[in-house]
Amino acid sequence: MRHSNAPKSATSHETVPRYYEWKVEGRVPSIQLSLAVVERMEADIMKGFWAVPKRGMEVGGVLLGRVETNGDPVVIVDDYEAVPCEHRRGPSYVLSEPDRKRLEKVLRRATGSKQVVGFYRSHTRLGLYLDQDDMAVIDNYFAGPNHVFLLVRPDATKPGAAGFFIREEGDIHRQSTYLEFPFSRRELLKQSGAAIEQLEEPAPAPPPPPTRISLPRPVALPALPLRMPRVKWGLVGKIAAGLAAFAFLEYQVLTQTRSPEIVLVDFAPSLSVAPSGAYLQVSWNRNAPAVLKAERGILHITEGGFRKELNLDEQQLRTGAVIYAPRSNEVNFRLDLLKGRTTVTESLHFLSARKEPVEVAAAPPPEEPKKPSSVEVKTPPRQRVFFDDGL
Repeated sequence: MRHSNAPKSATSHETVPRYYEWKVEGRVPSIQLSLAVVERMEADIMKGFWAVPKRGMEVGGVLLGRVETNGDPVVIVDDYEAVPCEHRRGPSYVLSEPDRKRLEKVLRRATGSKQVVGFYRSHTRLGLYLDQDDMAVIDNYFAGPNHVFLLVRPDATKPGAAGFFIREEGDIHRQSTYLEFPFSRRELLKQSGAAIEQLEEPAPAPPPPPTRISLPRPVALPALPLRMPRVKWGLVGKIAAGLAAFAFLEYQVLTQTRSPEIVLVDFAPSLSVAPSGAYLQVSWNRNAPAVLKAERGILHITEGGFRKELNLDEQQLRTGAVIYAPRSNEVNFRLDLLKGRTTVTESLHFLSARKEPVEVAAAPPPEEPKKPSSVEVKTPPRQRVFFDDGL
């Protein structure tokens, strides 16, 4: 999918930068990366990251923009186009022959003001480096001296880390990037010192000043002698008994079982979890009114100190289920359904009992033909033990 980045109007806030500048002392070219591209690309990368349990699926494509050569070259990235991958070799972004043909079509379409300036992909492995498959694609399709290469390592609990790779005298230092930066528009704006609140909704107008009300002057009353009232203990006992009876009746009303006519059972998403091999299938009623009316949803997953958030759009909510690979036998799920300022929440605690090790007797080995001149020795069958961790 191709994304465009139109220039801001003259009425926009001039204090908010439009680009992040990646620049390393003594290295050329420098790179200016559009913050609008960061925001959109981050959303695409996280969709791939949540598509595959545990590691996440890598995505990639072509960087578009222009190169300014007045003095030291400056690569300006203000657009990109994703190139789908069949992932024949697993979650890694390794292009097959059909994938390469799709890449060639994208490269042929890039003309005019949107020139090809490089290549990008997400990196769900440890570290941040270009592998041999990356170098094969770069050498075949991105051999220009000013082509740049962007890797982004997503994270489930914090902004991802990113870094550019550049050519230097025909070679690329591919083991690591010279400079990492947070791949988040908000974090980059914080680094630049921009007023981030200007990007949000305009602040509400201050409330009008309170109306001045003229109060009558207090009237001085003559001091009266203090007299302790006489306590009527019989009346106090009756009041206390009445309050106790009222409290008991109210407790019974509040704790009694609600009738089915009052509780809107069909409105709730009816969250449920069912084991499916080594995975858990988290399901909900996709026809429930709360699901049908929701604009988006968030599935919160908690395992001890490990937390994840899976953002679901309307189409994903209509599927009614996601697959999750647990790390332990105890997981907490919470589904938030959002529409405007309204949120419907349902939580579920999943606990799986681990199975004890099961001993399975192996089949006895085949008997060898008996020899008349030898003594037959019988060997007892061996035992093999299979351990099932219960996941």
